[in-house]
Amino acid sequence: MNYGAVKVQLYAGITKAEIGLAGWYIYCNDRLVVEADQTKLTGWGEEKSEDEAKMRKFHHSFAMFRGIALFDSKDPKLLPMKTTKDGIDANSDIYRAVKVEMKNMMRQILNYLSRIESDEDRETLIADTTEKTMLQMRNQPFAQIFSGPEINSLKDSNNLVNVTYKKDRKKVDKVKLALGLTSVKEMGERTFDYFFNNEIGE
Repeated sequence: MNYGAVKVQLYAGITKAEIGLAGWYIYCNDRLVVEADQTKLTGWGEEKSEDEAKMRKFHHSFAMFRGIALFDSKDPKLLPMKTTKDGIDANSDIYRAVKVEMKNMMRQILNYLSRIESDEDRETLIADTTEKTMLQMRNQPFAQIFSGPEINSLKDSNNLVNVTYKKDRKKVDKVKLALGLTSVKEMGERTFDYFFNNEIGE
């Protein structure tokens, strides 16, 4: 993206979960001015505006998130840096425009990370993810739509369906008693398995 004489490149994705390293990294002419930001400065937990939903606050379940924003210009005065060059000017027109895109990218990845329920899944995802260096990212185009590795626990659940029906309570209680069960769910599973094994088989 180009904003006048300022070139902007945005990258966001997942890597090993480390809370202290998660968040956004912002560079201006290769100078790191914001590191692992997890605050409203980069969009976390911002209130809902007219044209977009409220952003989520940073949470430990988002510890795999990493975002990088690169601002480059031949004229350093055009970069959205503070005058002290140790941070971002949040009121800069360029930064405010880019921040909208940063949040759009975040939403895709946070929605994905919200579906991960176990450390085992996180470890599997990292094993299925290819690391990229900053140089590789600068020189390689990436898709605008985030697509992470398939989550094992969800993949397994895709083969399962809920079976629900209603029966007379007294009859249900008698079946539970005959099977030595106290749970209606377990009774349903047991009777289904009984019918399948005896009437259908493999």
